[in-house]
Amino acid sequence: MIEDGDIAGRVTSVAWSPALQRYIGLAYVRPDMTEENRRFQIRLTGGALVTARVAKTPFYDPENLRQKEPA
Repeated sequence: MIEDGDIAGRVTSVAWSPALQRYIGLAYVRPDMTEENRRFQIRLTGGALVTARVAKTPFYDPENLRQKEPA
């Protein structure tokens, strides 16, 4: 991750989410960067920058409704 031109964290994993229809990932960031919806830049292999945002975990289905058996 890049903040004001400096490295500010490290992406540890990225995967496509079929449920969300977008990429999601996990990363270590500085404590001052953890506010939900905060945006920052990630440098891809090859040098291009993309914008990411902090999301509260879990990313999807926080009430765990998809795992519950039908009544």
